[in-house]
Amino acid sequence: METTLGIDLGTNSIGIALTDQKQARILYSGIRIFPEGITKDTIGQGEKEESRNATRRMKRQMRRQYFRKRLRKIKLLEILVACNMCPLQPEDIRRWKNWDKHLKSTARQFPDSPAFREWLKLNPYELRKKGVTENISRQELGRILYHFIQRRGFLSSRKGKEDGKIFTGKDQMTGIDETRKNLQNRTLGTYLYEIAPKKGEKYNRKNETYNFLKRNVQFSLFFTPSKQRHLITI
Repeated sequence: METTLGIDLGTNSIGIALTDQKQARILYSGIRIFPEGITKDTIGQGEKEESRNATRRMKRQMRRQYFRKRLRKIKLLEILVACNMCPLQPEDIRRWKNWDKHLKSTARQFPDSPAFREWLKLNPYELRKKGVTENISRQELGRILYHFIQRRGFLSSRKGKEDGKIFTGKDQMTGIDETRKNLQNRTLGTYLYEIAPKKGEKYNRKNETYNFLKRNVQFSLFFTPSKQRHLITI
């Protein structure tokens, strides 16, 4: 007996049929219906169809990102403390890093000593400008390094494939060539400090140049249209 199994897969059902080819008859047929794997409102919308687990997956990815970002900060702070570049004690970091089943979440708090708060208040852009012409202390250098880990990466607001351009405002763009021109042989840290709002100065939300750099130039890394990386002195 020669049999053939036919399967019809749908978004929320599966149909099966088992046939005898010699006798040309159906041995078995049936259908199984199950809940849709995608959100009902998006069925039939092609690429816009959304999995029912999409929200759970996004939340899981966010938890992983928070964990990895926190772990990077911990690793850097451990090194800075060991090199006397941060006003913390090793116990402060261990308390934030390790889980205590008795104290639970009340023990896992970000360090909050007065000296550490004052250290965080140091302006890293001002320190980067100062470091070009003057000597800076170990803790000031540590504050610069910690700022890099806080603003790690390149956050682009690209909407399309415009070559060499990144957003400064809602609908405006600035290319890397224009940024390099604005540097005028200055370091990136010096340039960021000079265009940043100064203490006592009225903040101007339309200062698109600073807003762009503050949002997108998180590290001293730019991308050219050819996807190559160019390092600019910090």
